[in-house]
Amino acid sequence: DKDRIEIIVEGELNFQSGNAVGGPPSSNTLLGANTSSPGEWYGIRIQDGGSLTMNDVELANAEVGVSIHSGRVRGTILNSTIKKTRQYAVNGCPDSFSDNQIMECGHDGQTAAVRIDGCFKDYNYVDNTLTKNYAGVQTGSNSGSPISLSDWTIDESTTYGIEHTGSVAALNIYGGTITNSGLGIYLASQGSIT
Repeated sequence: DKDRIEIIVEGELNFQSGNAVGGPPSSNTLLGANTSSPGEWYGIRIQDGGSLTMNDVELANAEVGVSIHSGRVRGTILNSTIKKTRQYAVNGCPDSFSDNQIMECGHDGQTAAVRIDGCFKDYNYVDNTLTKNYAGVQTGSNSGSPISLSDWTIDESTTYGIEHTGSVAALNIYGGTITNSGLGIYLASQGSIT
C-alpha cells in the first residue's frame, strides 16, 4: 500500500527482546508506538523466501499486524503483544506462534484477530490470549493439515471465539477457554474438530 509505511521482509528480520536494530536492551521493541489509531501503518509482510522472528515485541495500530504470504516462508511470533490492528493481527501460517497477547484487533475491518491460512503441515499453537477482538481465530485453507490450538484464552470477541472455514483435516482444541463472546465455536465448513 503506497499510502502507508510497511515493513516488507524478503530476507531475514529478527526482533528479539528490544534488540532488533542492535540498540541497547529494553523491555520490548515497540512497532507503531508513534501512531494513534488502527491502520496508520500497514504492518509487516513476509514475502516468499522471507523469515521473521518476533520475540518480546509490541506491535500496535497496523492495518494488518503480520501477514505471512502463502508459500514456504518462515514466521516465529513468541511472547509478543499485537494490539489495535484494523484487520488481522496475524494472517497466514506461522511456524511458531505461542505465548502472545492479541488485543482489540479486527474491529474496523470486521475480521478475526488471528487467521490461520496456507499451512502445509501440522502445527500446534500454544498459550495465546485474545481479548476484546472483533473475532478470535479463523481457520482458512490449510491443505488438509491438522491445526491444534492448545490452552488458548479467548475473551470478549464481538462475534465468535473460533470459526472453522476452508479446508483442514482437523482443528484440534485442547484446554483453554472461550468466554463472553457472541459464539464460542462456529463451524462454517465441513471437517473434523476435536
